[in-house]
Amino acid sequence: MTSGRRFLVDEIAGRDALARVVEERTPALLDGLTRAIVGQRYTAMQTPAGSRALRQALQSRFDEILAPAQVVRVYFKEFAAA
Repeated sequence: MTSGRRFLVDEIAGRDALARVVEERTPALLDGLTRAIVGQRYTAMQTPAGSRALRQALQSRFDEILAPAQVVRVYFKEFAAA
């Protein structure tokens, strides 16, 4: 196997392993999400500074839960008020 193919196989295997870890730790991730947003005002989270602070808080919590893996970036698909 050439080195390029070997890298691709390793990359796919790494993604599969990460997907398993995320699946196993989903309850802890959801709890981390809930704890990060409790007490936050919806209007504050909609501001650039509030959104940035929430992203950083989530990244820190998720890094702790998923260690030794690290979260590179947190994306928000949408915000919905309940």
